[in-house]
Amino acid sequence: MTAGDDDGVSNAVSASRLAHTIPEDVRVRTRSLVRTVSEDSAALEYGRREMAKTLTLSSSTEETLKVAYRSTGLGLYAVVMRAAGMPLERLAMVLNSSQVHGSGQLSQAAKIVFAGGPLAPFRNVGRASVVAWFLQYSVMGCVFQMCDRALSKALGLNPMPYGEELMRPSGESSSSHPQEQVKRSPARHRTAPPAVRCSAPSVPHTGPRPVSI
Repeated sequence: MTAGDDDGVSNAVSASRLAHTIPEDVRVRTRSLVRTVSEDSAALEYGRREMAKTLTLSSSTEETLKVAYRSTGLGLYAVVMRAAGMPLERLAMVLNSSQVHGSGQLSQAAKIVFAGGPLAPFRNVGRASVVAWFLQYSVMGCVFQMCDRALSKALGLNPMPYGEELMRPSGESSSSHPQEQVKRSPARHRTAPPAVRCSAPSVPHTGPRPVSI
């Protein structure tokens, strides 16, 4: 027997002695604690799965929420951009009015627009402006998305890409090959002309025929 075998035997003997020295009630409580932790883990996992099933949305609800989210984001983006570009809008309005005339109309319009200071054009932005800009662009974005989905469903095509789909390479986009889209599209499939197949036999070309005199 080698030294390694002696060490293994001694370790096993030490472990058995240690197990015999542990009181029985401690071992019972330890097994009970391990069983309780295992049962709690299983219960937590089951609860997590049930909650995930409850929070899972249907496809129609998910699409509706996506449309509302994008429309709201578009409205907020429009409010910020229109408010930031208010000096340019005021400048354009004054340039197209009768308040300027002759030469140097741009400088005249700038003096009129910024007569009350650099922040004078932004004082024209009120609650009505914010509400009007938000509704204008959010409703426009909502109508566009609804029409896109309705037409795509009617023609059997994929809708326009949105969000992160715009950043994907062309090969990884959700839209498939045009030929596959034609196969899925009932309208295009009905109106597509049948392929013309040439059934004429192929004759090999051997050059000009000799003419006998």
